[in-house]
Amino acid sequence: KILSVNLSKKTIEIPDIIAGYELEKDCAYQPELLENEKIISETEEKYIIEITSKNKFDIVQRVLSHMNKCKVLYPEIIKEEVILNLKKMKEGYLEQ
Repeated sequence: KILSVNLSKKTIEIPDIIAGYELEKDCAYQPELLENEKIISETEEKYIIEITSKNKFDIVQRVLSHMNKCKVLYPEIIKEEVILNLKKMKEGYLEQ
């Protein structure tokens, strides 16, 4: 049973997601920033980087690409998504 049909063109605005993460400095590993990333602060031990994207998946993949040298600072939804992905990865290894 079809309840309604909408033939008009609609534009859906997807808000930007702004996430911050901490990246350890390592002379053996120099990160290349993407065009949607910027360093917002820096110490001798770490960078604080902010990434902006409309796609949560892209942000999570970028954080995971830094392996254990990275820690999500904000927002909570990205932290939770990274933790969920890491748990799934761990379960995959434990099944073998």
